[in-house]
Amino acid sequence: MKRKISNLLLTPGPVPIPDEVWDAIMQPVFYHRNSEFEVVMEELFQGLQYLFLTEGLVFGMAGTGTTGMEALIYSLFHGGEKIAVANLGKFSNRWRDFAGVHGIEAVGTDTPWGKTVTVQEIVELLDKNKPVKGLILTHCETATGVMTDIEAIVSAVKDIFPNILVIVDGISSIGAMPFYFEGWRIDAAVVGSQKSLRNPAGTVYIALSDAAQQCLKPANAADCMNLRNYAENMKKRSYPYSPPLNLFFGVNASLKLIRAQSLPLLWNQTHRNANVFRKMIVESGWEIFGEAQADSLTVFTSSIHDVERVKAGLYKKGITMSGGQDSLKGKILRAAHYNPLSINILEQIKTIISEETYVLKRT
Repeated sequence: MKRKISNLLLTPGPVPIPDEVWDAIMQPVFYHRNSEFEVVMEELFQGLQYLFLTEGLVFGMAGTGTTGMEALIYSLFHGGEKIAVANLGKFSNRWRDFAGVHGIEAVGTDTPWGKTVTVQEIVELLDKNKPVKGLILTHCETATGVMTDIEAIVSAVKDIFPNILVIVDGISSIGAMPFYFEGWRIDAAVVGSQKSLRNPAGTVYIALSDAAQQCLKPANAADCMNLRNYAENMKKRSYPYSPPLNLFFGVNASLKLIRAQSLPLLWNQTHRNANVFRKMIVESGWEIFGEAQADSLTVFTSSIHDVERVKAGLYKKGITMSGGQDSLKGKILRAAHYNPLSINILEQIKTIISEETYVLKRT
């Protein structure tokens, strides 16, 4: 029997949560200052090392991906220092905003939304604005779906500017797309729980190189944005404050699922899902937005259809997608690929999109 769509969540966060994760989250709470909690944190530590592909320091903290972004800016850089940001859209631009809040000078590209950045553009940006302490790259700009070639850019940057800290926003990519923290010589990376980890929002996870750890502010228990507090506690498999214990349970369950499948197979699955979905979208008379689309989500548009009406029509029939934000509001739809979809479900989505498009053409 074919399964029909009832309530399909295709937004790039939140995403559908597996039963195994819900079951883990619903475990009984216990006191966190004991050896039982250390076991949970050891499991989290090992799972995150696999996720980031590093043998170095990894840890989690309460908060959304945005919390992790600001915490990295606050903890690694100081007032008067300068960072460079590849500005590709709403979320990558947020790094520059956080720098301003904390008195850090930020220079950046003025890349049009829907475009990506090249190695040459980043190298020229850094050379023109020397000295620069840190470079912020967004692997997948969630607002546009555009991917940055992290491997190529970091390779060039580290060869020319070896002392620059490279921070990667992997909030909507890590776990869904190839990402090698150590292999690509990255200094800091961040991922949120509500995307490829398929958990509720509320926790964020960070990897740090030895060089990045050297730049952290001194530990201060009264400073809950200071990542050194979390880093030093993770070394003891502890947590500096009251931990989001049940959310850690959920992420540990997800990390087990990822390891059981293996990252390469998961990356390939996401790649196939993206390609099949995009083929379907084009066949339905729509266009893929921008260039260098990441595998983790598809952003598509139309010059002849009312995008918001199609979005509303899809919602009425059980499919939730995200629309555009800021300058792209009413111009694009965004669909994530963190969960596998059967051919049957994809065919139903194609039929519904075609039906909604046809209704708009008639009206």
